[in-house]
Amino acid sequence: MVQTCQQRWKVLVVDDHPMMRSALASECQAVDCIIQTAGNGLEALQALDSFEPDVIVLDLHMPVMAGGEFARRYRARPNGRAAIILVSAEPELERLARSIGAVGWAPKQEAGSLRRALLSLLATAKVKA
Repeated sequence: MVQTCQQRWKVLVVDDHPMMRSALASECQAVDCIIQTAGNGLEALQALDSFEPDVIVLDLHMPVMAGGEFARRYRARPNGRAAIILVSAEPELERLARSIGAVGWAPKQEAGSLRRALLSLLATAKVKA
């Protein structure tokens, strides 16, 4: 059974590893989201010119522009209100997520953790108005 919200969320998935990016996008599709992907923070900022996400799934460590720098630049934009879910294998993921203003986090090493984070957002409606 696919669990969805009344209106399909637009999700920007940002990760530098193609296989991980694909796996993260699949997790989002499992909750019936509209997906756009980017390989680093700079590509993600460029994608925002044509795609306004409700949720951003963000890797922490990436070349060109890391997740923390992307989050800082994104939040400085007038329409930078999407909920951010940080994904990483870092041990202090919750603290790191809070430090960049993320509303959720998902350990990369735990299968299904992103889907659970998305469903948690869905249940609490912590997405932009």
